[in-house]
Amino acid sequence: MKRKLSIVLMTVVSLLLLYTVGRFVQERIDALAGATQAAGSYTLKHFGSEETMPVPIGDGKPAALIFFASWCPYCNQDAAKIVKLHEVYEDRVHILGINPAYRDDEDEVRKYIDKHRIDYPILTDEVGGLYDNVYEKPGFPSVFVYDKDGRLVSKIVGATTYERLDAAFRKGLEGAR
Repeated sequence: MKRKLSIVLMTVVSLLLLYTVGRFVQERIDALAGATQAAGSYTLKHFGSEETMPVPIGDGKPAALIFFASWCPYCNQDAAKIVKLHEVYEDRVHILGINPAYRDDEDEVRKYIDKHRIDYPILTDEVGGLYDNVYEKPGFPSVFVYDKDGRLVSKIVGATTYERLDAAFRKGLEGAR
């Protein structure tokens, strides 16, 4: 009798745990879906300029948003990989570096761009509207890849391999399946 009761109790606890985890995952998916729409409505300044551009999500071309900070060792590790990917995908994927300027020093960001020979657009999130409020401070580096219709298809937080980044970019080209 005790064994059957233990099994029933473990089953109930397991189902509750699965339900809770499932709800959490669904809430995160819903939040990221909302972030996609919100991110696409943002206009940010080009680094070192007053010129602005809208964040191009869902405009018919895949997009990769790379949040970075000049002082971040993992960002420095991944910078060359992103530059190489830009060379491969620049005509097919919007690749944007986004620097939360309120968490960095402009001179250090300029040195970072020069050191890594970054020639894709770098935008500044001056007050954290995008990094803090839309993406909820995911950490550095963070890479969000969207397909041409604006669906989030890949999210990578932290240092990673070239192969994983390349797979994320290819997934953006293929679209959500």
